[in-house]
Formats: sequence, C-alpha cells, structure tokens
Amino acid sequence: MDSVKLLCVVLVFRVLAASGDELLLRSTHRLKAIEITSCETDIDCEDIENGTCENFMCSCGNTRNCVNKNKVMVTKIGENCTTVDDCNIEGSLCINGKCACHKGNVASQDQRTCLKSLGKDCEQQGECSAVTFAECVAGVCVCRDGYVRSLKSEKCLAIAAKIDAPCYEDVQCSTRFGKAICKTGHCQCEELYNFKQSRNVCVRDMLLGDRCVSHSDCHSPEPGDNRLECILGECKCHSDYVEVYGYCTSGSWHHSNILGLTLWCLSLLYVVVHSQVLA
Repeated sequence: MDSVKLLCVVLVFRVLAASGDELLLRSTHRLKAIEITSCETDIDCEDIENGTCENFMCSCGNTRNCVNKNKVMVTKIGENCTTVDDCNIEGSLCINGKCACHKGNVASQDQRTCLKSLGKDCEQQGECSAVTFAECVAGVCVCRDGYVRSLKSEKCLAIAAKIDAPCYEDVQCSTRFGKAICKTGHCQCEELYNFKQSRNVCVRDMLLGDRCVSHSDCHSPEPGDNRLECILGECKCHSDYVEVYGYCTSGSWHHSNILGLTLWCLSLLYVVVHSQVLA
C-alpha cells in the first residue's frame, strides 16, 4: 500500500512540475511527444537514451527531452527506413524499406526535397524545378514556352523550330508541324504528307485526281521528281507521263510495255491454234 501511495504522489508531482507540458522525444531534426513510462528497474527504460528508473518513472537525467534510441530520422530520399515516420521529408513515404517521394512528386537533385512533377498542382516556381525547363503556370507545373512534355519520360523537350530540325520524339515535330514525325533524328512529314512553306505545316498530298489550286499542291507517291501538275483544278499526270492504273508512268515505258504485251498475246494465241491443228 505504501508503494502505491508513493507512486501516486510521484505522478501528481510530475504533472504539476511539467505545468501541462509533455515530455518530448527528440530525433535528429524534430521532437515527438511520448507518454510517461512507469518502471520498476532501469531495464524498463532501455529504449530511452541514458534512461534510468527513478521513483518508478523513466527518466533521462536532468533534461526533459528524452531521445528514443530506436528512432531513426531520414532526411534523404533513397535512404533506409522502417516506417513512414522515419522519413523526415515533406511529401515522402517509406516504400520497400526506402524513403521515396509520393506518386506525382520527384526528388530534387540533392535528394533532400520532394518536388512536383509535370501536371501537378503548384504554388511557386521552385516547386517545379525538378524538371528542367518547367515552371508553375496558373497553379500547375508545365513546360515553359518553346518546350513540350515528353511522352516517354518526365522531361520538357524543345519544340522543333523548322522541318528537318534535330529531334528525339515525334511530339517535338507534331507540335509545330502537325502531321510530322521524328525519323532518323530529324523532323519529317508523315507519309503522304509534304511540307508547305507558306503555312509552315505538313499538308496531305494531293494525289492523282484530287482537287488542287496550284502545281505545288500535287504530289505523286512515286520516288523521284514529282509526276503531277495541277490542270484546271485537278491533279493530273505531267505531260511526260501517262496514267496507268492510277499511277503516272513514263510514255516510253508505257508504249514499250504495250508492245511487249501485244507480242506475248500473239505468241500465246499461236501456240493455242497450233496445238488444236495438231490435234
């Protein structure tokens, strides 16, 4: 009974002496409130640095900021952790034993801050600094003027200034020229499209029979020189070519092949007639 009375007196004294304050657990970078721990021996206070059992309560000497020996405070992304409380970085959590930024955030270059990625809400420019050439516009992290968001990674890529400009992704070309792709490291119009200088875009080829305004509107799919021209508002074969099954072929090729086809037909007819006579 005397020991119980003594314990009660100690508890009352501790509460009054603290004046309503809590004992704090101090880590490397912040304090965390802990409960008053009763004890019988020093072994009961082994989790507290320099902890001893005094008057049936754990104490850590003359200081009121007791440090938990088992508490680890991580201040760098990628370092080891046990729980989310170990990661002392705003916007971070503990994943697979490592401190990592929340989804949608990216680590700063020094790995000590979680910054916003493209498309995420922001309040000031520094929050978007993890992505080069990004800025905070209207409360959202976006690529600055003259740059476009990569479709393959968290980057801002330069928009191509002219056709045939160097590129890494199609989006750098299509953003400015429309139907354009990045081919062999340079911007080019897609197949069946050609670059129209006056409009600075890739426009669809006007093929044989399509309506047109000028000769430059007409483009034949065959390699080499253009075989089409605009005649009375319609794309037709140039005078040096003739239309064969929807394609423009050279006149000499056309005539020689007609002659060859005629001779082949006559030869075949001769064989058939001769075989019937012999029968």
